[in-house]
Amino acid sequence: MIKKYVHISLLFIIGMGLICLIIKKDNQLYKIEEKILEIITHSQSTTCLELKLLNRSLKNMYYKKQDDHALRTHVSIERFVGLINSNKIIPARNATFHNINDCHNLKYLSRNGHYEYIVKVEKDENGNNLFIKIVTNSINKGTYNFFNQEGRWWQRSLHHFDVIFWLLYGTSYEDQSTVSDRLDFYFNRNNACGGLDEN
Repeated sequence: MIKKYVHISLLFIIGMGLICLIIKKDNQLYKIEEKILEIITHSQSTTCLELKLLNRSLKNMYYKKQDDHALRTHVSIERFVGLINSNKIIPARNATFHNINDCHNLKYLSRNGHYEYIVKVEKDENGNNLFIKIVTNSINKGTYNFFNQEGRWWQRSLHHFDVIFWLLYGTSYEDQSTVSDRLDFYFNRNNACGGLDEN
């Protein structure tokens, strides 16, 4: 039974990914998302009850990974700097989805690309980054990546599925943002603060 749900879950994620790739930033995605949520949350048919179970198991699996991720990446700023100096973590390309209602958060990744460290920075008088603190608030904190966004081209392509997980479930159980909030930020992120450019 569990294997069945895992297979269905993967098909669900792939399907959502294809929808996002096809529709891209067209507002039609809002309508599709609303319909999926309506089916999952309101209908009592057998098919929809299976969808509810699938959604619940997928969400629980995702949140468990996020809890493990939070434990691993909850470090002091001194430990964070040490990880950079020892080349254990590297700068990511951007931190756009970690700057909601906030600015100047940078993202660093573990070497395998799975673990994210989001850090608040300021610039000193010479323009160098000063690391202030690790960001742990429920909206902007780092999330576990099932696919490496800094890896080979196919890994970077598959990382879109991690974005879909975030759109559906946020960063954790504590995330107060809604699916609509995250979709709105996703489509309008060019107008939002995306963090300091690391490149």
